Amino acid sequence: MVCQECSASTRLYTYNLNLPDIQNHLRTDLYLSASQLSDIKEMIRCAEDDLKAYRAEILRLQSKVKLLSTKSDLLKKHTKKLRSLLSPIWTVILLGSSMFPDGFCEADHTRTEVALRRHIQLSGACPLYITIVNSSFEFHPREKKLFQILVRCSDRWQRLSMETPNSVVDTLPDLPILEMLHIHPSSVSPKTVFPNKIQSLRRFSANAFRGDAVTFVPWENITSLKLDCHLGRRVPVDQLNLFDVVERCMNLVTLEYDNIRQFKSTHRDELQPFIVPQISTSVKNLKFSLFGRPDAPGSTAIELLLDSLTLPSLESLSLIGAHFLTMSFDVSNYRLFLDRSACTITSFTLQDFVMPDKELLSLLAVLPALTDLNIHEQSFPRDTCDATITETFFEGLHSYNSSPFQSSAQPLLPRLQRLSIKVNGCWFVETMFVKMIMSRWLPEGPDFNPGMSALGASSDSSPGPQATLIVECLQWVKVHVMGRRVDRAIWKQLDSVETCSGGSGTRLKVLLIDEDPRKTFEDPIVEDYWTITRLIIHVYSLHF
Repeated sequence: MVCQECSASTRLYTYNLNLPDIQNHLRTDLYLSASQLSDIKEMIRCAEDDLKAYRAEILRLQSKVKLLSTKSDLLKKHTKKLRSLLSPIWTVILLGSSMFPDGFCEADHTRTEVALRRHIQLSGACPLYITIVNSSFEFHPREKKLFQILVRCSDRWQRLSMETPNSVVDTLPDLPILEMLHIHPSSVSPKTVFPNKIQSLRRFSANAFRGDAVTFVPWENITSLKLDCHLGRRVPVDQLNLFDVVERCMNLVTLEYDNIRQFKSTHRDELQPFIVPQISTSVKNLKFSLFGRPDAPGSTAIELLLDSLTLPSLESLSLIGAHFLTMSFDVSNYRLFLDRSACTITSFTLQDFVMPDKELLSLLAVLPALTDLNIHEQSFPRDTCDATITETFFEGLHSYNSSPFQSSAQPLLPRLQRLSIKVNGCWFVETMFVKMIMSRWLPEGPDFNPGMSALGASSDSSPGPQATLIVECLQWVKVHVMGRRVDRAIWKQLDSVETCSGGSGTRLKVLLIDEDPRKTFEDPIVEDYWTITRLIIHVYSLHF
């Protein structure tokens, strides 16, 4: 009987199977009478009706649980905002002033100064996160007063981000607890602003200062390093010596090259001498972030950087692209880098990076130990030539089908457990996607190895009787289809998929996000812009 508090409808289930009688019949009766057969058929029919009712009730309750969970999360969010009104401290304060002359108002500056002083007073001894952005060549006297208020509590600065002209900030005092520092290109003069070494610094982000200018960084303590690669534009080549600091960071875990731009082949020869060979046995995460314009000619510094690096402990590789930027790609650079490093990549991310499907599969072929794969296409592709996640891509990841991208009989990515893709709906083929997912999952059989799917060589995309190869079952899948809805009839084939987990019956987690096709995308306008804000000071306090 369904609980009347949970549902307005009730059903008296007819389940009346007598298991001892059934087992007794199975052991003793070789022949059943016509009446017994009729009774058995009737019991089966009633049981099937009950199963349908159970499934319908389960789906209804799951839907209600999902709705209540959503409401609960929303209520927590709103309650948190409401509770902040009772907080004795503002954890975040953002101060700004207009760039235009008529934007200056004495009352505004007075109110801003009062707010900043109040925040610093109430935050007590809490560490501070400071962000200073100034688009002017000098501080206004009132703005300088605000900055000096912050400087007086510099012993509480834990994170600092500065984007200012190098003539704005004077020498800073000691920063005893500073752990993270970001310096925007051309923002400060290092020797002048930071005269003393910051011993507590762990995360450092900067542009290409001259190596001898960055004396305040304790390289042996740095665990995260982000280098701005704005090469060949406004940074003279004699300031590229910062790119030889990787070997100095003996405890470096995360290395990121940001703002990598395209350049002409002639410029490559000029840059080559400044990117020296470097070996790091501690780096586990490597990230390249690109920046460029549509149809910009030439290649990038990624090839040069890969040729210079040897990272034997590397586990994660990320390539972050830029909208409308189409890159030439040669998998041989990556293969040489991986062979030289002798590393085991378990996580790979490709985001906003236009790479043809076949080239991507060629790259994945040299990453057999991959467990996490994240492929996010650009939100505003120009044409189908920009497609990465295509039918060919899904065929290449299929466990049973042979693929020209396989280096051996072993399928691509045999250890893959988590997959996240963001794909344009114009060329997303849900049929091939579902087949690929199903090929990486098999029900548990009598000779099944828990956690693995057996692979055969049969041509009908099913495992053969003499299956010997294995591929790990997928555990988590997220797919975001942009610009259209997927065919739910095809998608429902995944309802029966369960993770091969030794009979636990846990369902494979497949999260689908698709979009209303009536919502159209407009191409974003790519143009230069200027900052209209003169000064922004952002202060964030950790309140324990």
